[in-house]
Amino acid sequence: MTEDNGTILLPASHREPLNPSVPGTQPLHQPRPDEVRAIGPAGSVLFCDSRLWHCVPDNKGDTPRVAIAVRYAPWWFDTSVVMPGSAARRRIVDGPGSQQDNAGIPRAHQ
Repeated sequence: MTEDNGTILLPASHREPLNPSVPGTQPLHQPRPDEVRAIGPAGSVLFCDSRLWHCVPDNKGDTPRVAIAVRYAPWWFDTSVVMPGSAARRRIVDGPGSQQDNAGIPRAHQ
């Protein structure tokens, strides 16, 4: 990952109250003065909270980027809410009156 193609990170953004992709919260696709790039040679490791706002810019180089994402959750954390079709998701996310999906993005009502 280089300065040209490394993942863009916004430090401390996991503490922000809104998901940046919610329409109207902030201009999307605009650089922010506090953003940084994750850069490093092949074999580097980046540890971060997965709620940290991040995105991957276009790869303008001629070499493919390869990354592996591994997520950890403590044994007591119920991850079934993110699994489509699970009872927890139906109860918490997809239940009557739900206005957003689990990423905080408003649902399109039919």
